Amino acid sequence: MIGLLFFLLEHLSIRQDYASSHGISLPTDQFDCSRTLAHMVLFPHDDAMVELVGEDRYVRWMDDQNIAVSTKAEGLRTLKEVGRSLGRLHLTPNSQKTHVLTLAEARRHYHLDLNRMLDEAESLAKKAPSSKTARLRFQRRVRAIWKEARGHEGVGEFGKILSRLYRLAGLAGLGFFRSRAARDILDNPSLVDRVADYYRCTGSVSEYLDFVEALMSAPEQVYSDVNIALIESLLRVEPNGIDLIRVRQLTRDLIRRGRALPGIDDCVAVGALLVLRFGDSRTRALLKRCFEDKKQTGSRPLVRAAAFVYASQSPSAFQEVGDIAAAGLRGHLSTLVRLIAEIQQYKSVPRRYLSRLNPSTDSVAGTKFVDMRVVLTARLLLLSPEQSVRNWVIDWRKRMVAIGISEYDRRLLLRLIR
Repeated sequence: MIGLLFFLLEHLSIRQDYASSHGISLPTDQFDCSRTLAHMVLFPHDDAMVELVGEDRYVRWMDDQNIAVSTKAEGLRTLKEVGRSLGRLHLTPNSQKTHVLTLAEARRHYHLDLNRMLDEAESLAKKAPSSKTARLRFQRRVRAIWKEARGHEGVGEFGKILSRLYRLAGLAGLGFFRSRAARDILDNPSLVDRVADYYRCTGSVSEYLDFVEALMSAPEQVYSDVNIALIESLLRVEPNGIDLIRVRQLTRDLIRRGRALPGIDDCVAVGALLVLRFGDSRTRALLKRCFEDKKQTGSRPLVRAAAFVYASQSPSAFQEVGDIAAAGLRGHLSTLVRLIAEIQQYKSVPRRYLSRLNPSTDSVAGTKFVDMRVVLTARLLLLSPEQSVRNWVIDWRKRMVAIGISEYDRRLLLRLIR
């Protein structure tokens, strides 16, 4: 069987990355809507493909779609029908991303052998914490896979292999990728989250801050989403002493827009969360200036983020935000004010909040943590005057402290949720 086909889907705000071992593959660019929405939108396309090639030859999992064909001619005919089916969903295939591969070519393109080895290493990773011997066995396995994989670098979907290797190397505490981490991000920006997590987990906070600042200032780094991801990653560091001073200085530089970075508007909005996690009196004072500025020079994302974080301090801080919004200095704050005012009317915590306040897992460090947006949500709930709501949040804090988060995050929760 042959047939490996790539499309760019246009006219839809969805991200889709399709991969296949021996079939039709439809990767797409980054759009705004969720992959879950993409999954649902393609249901009619699923039905059309099953009718066309049969249920046994069509498989899709979320945004991975596989269609098996017997000959190249059949593959080309299938391509035509795929285009028609997608067209009915207002999606446009891109012929420049279309390839037809034999099964042998597809095996190497998708590195099926390496993926199998990585699957085996995942099993070893689960056993690694049980003993020193298990950990050494896991480390040796990761090194062996990299020795085999590096000979195929640059072939097919090697970026996905590299992403999995970065994660496993991080779990194993192996630092051999650190020397190439920045270059891998510059060459393949889609790796930024995984590589940044790896670098953060395999070195000191000081080294990680050096890495982030050097990468953001690199002439080759021109991607907004890379800078945003790097700034987001700072929400997971645990600095003290001089490192904490550095993070605060970086935060002030962001909020003041002292750095000309691609994606600066979204970066400075994350800066408000950095203030929540690392702020002192100087950085917190910056937040108020962001939304009370009469000249309205700040971006809307920054103004809203700053107002949310500032208002979460206390009912009186929220009142200050409301007064500024009412005075017309920042008219677009009205939605924020209405949202918090609604929270203040809660008699109990609505069920929809329960799933939002779950802890997260660091996929590279393998540890639990509480995301700063979750912390902000809990602080906003504390603005309710109802004792039942406040008691629920305090109980939630106790549960989070008990799940095994780091000592740094434990102290953070105890300080911010009172």
